[in-house]
Amino acid sequence: MNLLLITQEEKQHYVLIKDFNKLMYKKTKHHDRKQFCMHCLQCFSSENVLNNQKTNCISINGTQAIKMPEKGENILKFNNHHKQMPQAFVIYADFEAITEKIQPNDKKSFTEAYQKHTDCGYAYKVVCCYDDKYSKPLQLSRGENAVYKFMESTAG
Repeated sequence: MNLLLITQEEKQHYVLIKDFNKLMYKKTKHHDRKQFCMHCLQCFSSENVLNNQKTNCISINGTQAIKMPEKGENILKFNNHHKQMPQAFVIYADFEAITEKIQPNDKKSFTEAYQKHTDCGYAYKVVCCYDDKYSKPLQLSRGENAVYKFMESTAG
């Protein structure tokens, strides 16, 4: 049984992964059936090739190939940028606020508030890295209750 752990702040929830290959499908440009190794996340064209690789992957590399730096090296670098797997979606967002000076509180505190931020606007754009038809147009709003309007516009 394969489970995916989803965490949001203090809350955690497990979700059953019925088909790992479907979960990983969009990670490559290949459009036919794909087989993914759960140890190294490499994609293969057939189950036979995957099974042959899986034996080597686990016996040679353990659970996943890890190359540690040589003795005396203290800098790790990622050079294989062509092997990166991009995120499916990116969200660019910005909030605007009006700042007003306020009098510090007389209460004992480790920080002193000296400005009040009043939200007055937001803008966000959802971008799909795989297919632009899933990207959303720029959304923006100006005026009172910008945070509340943002939460309403992004819910569901």
